[in-house]
Amino acid sequence: MNAPQETPVINKFSDLTHRYGLRGGDFPSSLWPGLYFTRSGEGRLMNIAGYIVGLHQSGKEELATKLAESLDAKLMYLGRYGGTREFETPGTPSTATFRKYRVFLGDDGTFGGFTVSWHRVYSSDFIREQAEAYLPRLVEKYPDWDDDAKWAQALADTRKNNGIPDKNSEIYKACQDHRTYAPDWVVRAREQGETGLCNDYFLVEYGFSFNGGLLLHGMGHETFAVDLSNDTGPRWSIHT
Repeated sequence: MNAPQETPVINKFSDLTHRYGLRGGDFPSSLWPGLYFTRSGEGRLMNIAGYIVGLHQSGKEELATKLAESLDAKLMYLGRYGGTREFETPGTPSTATFRKYRVFLGDDGTFGGFTVSWHRVYSSDFIREQAEAYLPRLVEKYPDWDDDAKWAQALADTRKNNGIPDKNSEIYKACQDHRTYAPDWVVRAREQGETGLCNDYFLVEYGFSFNGGLLLHGMGHETFAVDLSNDTGPRWSIHT
């Protein structure tokens, strides 16, 4: 009997099962750029990858390929969700571009199912401006606090109101991003031969926007999630 022939999409999941232990948690995101997995989400993904590869190796090539193609397409879609957003960089005519959303996948406890959360991008300038507008309310409410304490609280409340995760949360680091840029005065100084001048950073953060799920609908006749479509056969679908 001939060995099962691997396709590019099967290879993708096969590589995941082989390389994840060597590369660590960043490897799934390298396969689906723009997508982030919590530790539980990585575990669920590895469970699914092993299942797909096992099906393929046992001769169920058609089923394995259909499952792999369905999941891969949904993960690619989620990684690209929302496109990009441009922000004007201070003191320059240029812009800094970021993904409009960062999408996080976790384990929802069902066979083949993920929780999904979408986080929207905010510039640090936007957060600071909101905190400044909120500050007078704290001044009125807590007149005995010193200025530093009031400002720290204003920032903390503003970040929380925009869904930006706490520094102790698992996804905090993945919700931070920045781009370097050279303000006009730095560019002019460099043109005149001055050295040692540093670029500035344009900072953004991602705050929770909405959640949903990426759910598996059966291997055939089984239904692992509520299905309101007329599609048949095994597949994943995105729910919000």
